[in-house]
Amino acid sequence: MANENCLKGFRCPSCESEGPFKIEARVVVMVYDDGTVDSGYDTEWDDDSHCECFDCGKYGTVKDFTNKKKGD
Repeated sequence: MANENCLKGFRCPSCESEGPFKIEARVVVMVYDDGTVDSGYDTEWDDDSHCECFDCGKYGTVKDFTNKKKGD
Protein backbone atom coordinates (compact mmCIF):
# COMPACT_ATOMS: atom_id res chain seq x y z
CA MET A 1 0.00 0.00 0.00
CA ALA A 2 1.37 3.42 -0.95
CA ASN A 3 2.21 5.87 1.82
CA GLU A 4 -0.31 8.67 2.26
CA ASN A 5 1.16 10.76 5.08
CA CYS A 6 4.72 11.68 6.18
CA LEU A 7 6.30 9.20 3.75
CA LYS A 8 4.14 9.98 0.73
CA GLY A 9 6.31 9.53 -2.37
CA PHE A 10 9.05 7.64 -0.48
CA ARG A 11 10.42 4.35 -1.84
CA CYS A 12 13.80 2.71 -1.38
CA PRO A 13 15.71 2.87 -4.70
CA SER A 14 17.31 -0.49 -3.91
CA CYS A 15 14.65 -2.84 -2.47
CA GLU A 16 11.54 -0.69 -3.25
CA SER A 17 10.40 -0.76 0.40
CA GLU A 18 8.00 2.03 1.32
CA GLY A 19 9.42 2.25 4.83
CA PRO A 20 10.12 2.72 7.56
CA PHE A 21 13.17 4.91 6.96
CA LYS A 22 15.73 6.43 9.29
CA ILE A 23 15.82 10.16 8.45
CA GLU A 24 18.10 12.83 9.89
CA ALA A 25 15.63 15.40 11.19
CA ARG A 26 15.56 18.71 13.02
CA VAL A 27 13.33 19.06 16.05
CA VAL A 28 13.05 21.70 18.76
CA VAL A 29 13.21 20.37 22.32
CA MET A 30 13.29 21.99 25.73
CA VAL A 31 16.70 21.23 27.31
CA TYR A 32 17.17 21.05 31.07
CA ASP A 33 20.29 20.19 33.01
CA ASP A 34 18.95 16.67 33.59
CA GLY A 35 17.64 15.97 30.07
CA THR A 36 15.24 17.03 27.34
CA VAL A 37 11.50 17.27 26.86
CA ASP A 38 9.77 17.13 23.47
CA SER A 39 8.41 20.61 22.82
CA GLY A 40 5.59 19.42 20.56
CA TYR A 41 6.94 21.24 17.49
CA ASP A 42 7.02 19.57 14.09
CA THR A 43 9.93 17.39 13.05
CA GLU A 44 11.51 18.68 9.83
CA TRP A 45 13.83 17.39 7.12
CA ASP A 46 14.65 18.41 3.56
CA ASP A 47 15.84 16.80 0.31
CA ASP A 48 19.46 16.84 1.48
CA SER A 49 18.82 15.12 4.85
CA HIS A 50 20.38 11.68 5.38
CA CYS A 51 17.94 8.81 4.75
CA GLU A 52 18.38 5.06 5.30
CA CYS A 53 16.12 2.13 4.46
CA PHE A 54 15.31 0.11 7.57
CA ASP A 55 14.79 -3.06 5.51
CA CYS A 56 17.95 -3.25 3.37
CA GLY A 57 20.30 -0.61 4.80
CA LYS A 58 20.58 1.42 1.57
CA TYR A 59 21.38 5.03 2.42
CA GLY A 60 21.61 8.37 0.72
CA THR A 61 19.60 11.58 0.91
CA VAL A 62 15.84 12.05 1.11
CA LYS A 63 15.79 13.05 -2.57
CA ASP A 64 17.32 9.65 -3.40
CA PHE A 65 14.32 7.96 -1.76
CA THR A 66 11.48 10.02 -3.19
CA ASN A 67 9.50 9.00 -6.26
CA LYS A 68 12.06 6.46 -7.43
CA LYS A 69 11.69 2.86 -8.58
CA LYS A 70 14.32 0.40 -9.78
CA GLY A 71 15.53 1.44 -13.21
CA ASP A 72 14.63 5.12 -12.79
